Amino acid sequence: MLQEERTVNEIEPPEDRTRTLPDEILEHVISFLPAQEAVQTCVLAKHWCHLWKSMPTLRIIANEWLDEEGVKKLNMFIKSLLLKRNNSAQIDVCEVEIGEYSDYGDDPQVDQLVRDALLCQARIIRITVSSEFNWVRLGGPPFISQHLTRLELTQVDLQDDVLDYSSCLALKNILMRGCFIQNKNISSQFLEELTIINCTFHSHGRAHISAPSLVRLELVDCDGATPMIEGMPSLIKATIRLYGSEDVCGKEEFGGTCSTVICHNCGSLSNEDFNRHCVLMKGLSGAESLELMAESGVFIFKRDLIWCPTFHKLKTLILNEWCVAIDSHPLICILQHAPVLETLILKLSQAPDNWDEMEGSYDPSAQPLALSKKLKLVEIHYDELDRRVHNVIRIMKSHPNFEEVNGKSHPNFEEVNGDETF
Repeated sequence: MLQEERTVNEIEPPEDRTRTLPDEILEHVISFLPAQEAVQTCVLAKHWCHLWKSMPTLRIIANEWLDEEGVKKLNMFIKSLLLKRNNSAQIDVCEVEIGEYSDYGDDPQVDQLVRDALLCQARIIRITVSSEFNWVRLGGPPFISQHLTRLELTQVDLQDDVLDYSSCLALKNILMRGCFIQNKNISSQFLEELTIINCTFHSHGRAHISAPSLVRLELVDCDGATPMIEGMPSLIKATIRLYGSEDVCGKEEFGGTCSTVICHNCGSLSNEDFNRHCVLMKGLSGAESLELMAESGVFIFKRDLIWCPTFHKLKTLILNEWCVAIDSHPLICILQHAPVLETLILKLSQAPDNWDEMEGSYDPSAQPLALSKKLKLVEIHYDELDRRVHNVIRIMKSHPNFEEVNGKSHPNFEEVNGDETF
């Protein structure tokens, strides 16, 4: 006997086995989805209707090209998400990833999203614009949070007071990449790591970085005026690469001249107030490891040596050709102010054909250097074995403690693949 066929309405729905799982687990699972997809889980079952409203991670993903209408829809979604979300639910991570978009209309409105996330105790804020032609804006008053520990910003236009983190007591790590920095001050009493890469400083005068608890600093390939670094007594390692800086003077290049009257180094602006102070060296003087690199013509490092402090904890020093571009005095000055230096590394690119060292260069035979007694290793990486390399070798050979360091009366120089090792 055949069983009677049951109508569609008589068929029992499949069992929802997720009902046995705690809401916290389901909220955690859907938080791996972009928010645009996570909200759609409300149609899976009645039990899922409100789970997305309390998920601990917000991910706004819009990697495809957005025209003006696409940007409007994204902003409407963000506004609706914030209105319907459970505001009492804690947010652990807030991520925004945006690709290229039309900038003829509104920009993506991420500012309110970030501030709402901070109100919900977000620990990590990450905003990324993958297009090099677009920047989303963050502005307004300083952030206030007792929970934020890490902030990552890529292609963000930073305005007003958003880089004042004096009210973010738990913030330890900041990464800024490709940002427009229009703030006069970057400040935090508790920040430990600060990385600024390929950013542009737009403030009038020099921006100031005040982070007395910082242990690691990277300032790499930034446009605009080099920011002034205030005292960092806890600093362990700093990498400063001045490529793209507007602090350039032709007189600091190999055999160059300066023809502009508005040069901050030797022109009419050289006497302006913000040019009368040590910009980098004083703030970096407490570091244990320093990498100070600059393209040809940048004068900040050399001019800072007028106020050259003592690098009383410095053990490792990496420099490039700025310290010997005109003569060896910048190199000598730093070495004489680094009493516990252990390792010196020089990276020298090829000098131009018209380069000629200035008269009055240091004569090690007449005045031997009093270098660190702990100096153990000196490396010179070069493209061509020119007079700069020989001068450095002569300076090191004149060091009266080199016999003690190397255990030999005359140090050996071993040439390996364009590297000169003492």
